[in-house]
Amino acid sequence: MWLMLAGMTACEQDVLVSGNPSGSAVTAVETAAAMEIETANAGTIQLDSYDGRWLVVNFWAQWCAPCRIEIPELNELNKREGIQVFGVDFDRHQDAELAQVIDKMAIEFPVLYDERLGDLTLPWPSVLPVTYLVRDGRIVETLQGPQTQEGLLEMMSEEPTEIAGN
Repeated sequence: MWLMLAGMTACEQDVLVSGNPSGSAVTAVETAAAMEIETANAGTIQLDSYDGRWLVVNFWAQWCAPCRIEIPELNELNKREGIQVFGVDFDRHQDAELAQVIDKMAIEFPVLYDERLGDLTLPWPSVLPVTYLVRDGRIVETLQGPQTQEGLLEMMSEEPTEIAGN
């Protein structure tokens, strides 16, 4: 069905999906597109497949020594059930250059091309490394400095008393 919708106008899509030209189908198509995230090293992923999981989004750079130290911790954390780690290259490398940096740093988790996580746009950090803990589409915690798997697991085991950010 998505293939059919791609070649149709918004009005035609709406009539096909809902039976009337109210504009709701455009929202459905846009929402479906927002749930797809293109990564540098894991292809296109469906963000809604991570519902109910903790999302850990780490901003890093190749020149950042603390970032290089925490990458193995994040690789291990990403192997745990109920948690998905994403990375964002602070220097915004693209294509082959980004692939080389990911390989050199031995990053095993998906790397996003920008700071958008579906409908959530994360604040661009002014220091590195920065890690955002996200749950149910909201930033629960913003952490500066290198993180350990143990420390992150401890934070994720606590019930947040107040949602930070969004």
